[in-house]
Amino acid sequence: MNEVPDEVMAAWPALEGARSRRYGTGLINETFLAEGPRGRVVVQRMHPMFSPEINDDIDAVTAHLAARGVTTPRVLPTALGTRWLTHDDGGGPRPWRALSWVEHTRVYDKVRAPAVARSGAAMVGSFHRAMSDFGGSYRAARQGVHDTPRHLKNLRAALAAHPSHRLFDEVAPAADALFAAADATEFVPPMRARNSHGDLKISNLLFDDDDRCVCLVDLDSVSQMPLPLELGDAMRSWCNPAGEDATRTEVDLAVFAALVSGYASTGRDEVIPEERDALVTGFAQIALELTARFLADALNESYFGWNPARFDSRGAHNLTRARGQWALYEAALRSRAALERSVRDAFGGAA
Repeated sequence: MNEVPDEVMAAWPALEGARSRRYGTGLINETFLAEGPRGRVVVQRMHPMFSPEINDDIDAVTAHLAARGVTTPRVLPTALGTRWLTHDDGGGPRPWRALSWVEHTRVYDKVRAPAVARSGAAMVGSFHRAMSDFGGSYRAARQGVHDTPRHLKNLRAALAAHPSHRLFDEVAPAADALFAAADATEFVPPMRARNSHGDLKISNLLFDDDDRCVCLVDLDSVSQMPLPLELGDAMRSWCNPAGEDATRTEVDLAVFAALVSGYASTGRDEVIPEERDALVTGFAQIALELTARFLADALNESYFGWNPARFDSRGAHNLTRARGQWALYEAALRSRAALERSVRDAFGGAA
């Protein structure tokens, strides 16, 4: 049985005769793998927060990368030549898209060894270098992806909107602690914005059987942002050995050192002192920001996907995620001296 609707499967020549099943563990888009006579294809039902025009941005970015020899999946056209199909399967109209499969690759939900982080970060550096001369404009880029004050404001709004929520008495004190920390936390200062991937969790990188990173995927958040926030998102994902569903964690210092040294191996020449000196700040800021986002959705229960096999509600899953990111934020502060030494070792200078 196909898990992708027949009308969607019929729209792409590449899906002719294929069977589809759910694939991956992403929290936003619903992802499926179709396998058939024409090979494998990734099919996605896009989250409502994304404008379908983001596929035009992805097509332009991946064409730019491919022209510079960087491996990347491509958006596949429908039989009508469009980059997406809008389909209503009973839950409201949503855009669907198909993406080419990158052969001989695998996805990790956690970093299994420092070598994985080193190779992944080297690929991120190559991505940034290749994108440094991208002259196209973004038609549908999400603005303020890492606008931490806005996410804090959204959490306050969620608290005001849901005082009777069953989880309110657990969320409210966690939010109070977060607001106090935010008032005392140094955020990344204003600096140049770079062409960025925008969502560098480890599951958005593909690796081969020898743990060499092959490419980056899920480019829905391509935009411009400061490097410490871009890499801070990688750090909070890659350097958390417990994963997002654990409430206690420490920073994996060996993985962090591998990440910054791997990035420096391909991207050092592009990094200016202001970016280098704010990398650890970016790590802590992103962990704090995600705490706010998960706490807000513990009450709103409308954004992040959740695992009904482990949790009784979306809110419960997001509250656990929030506690995990808070633990990571505190661990980053405790480890700050060691993290900054790793940055100095990788890049030199006064981080």
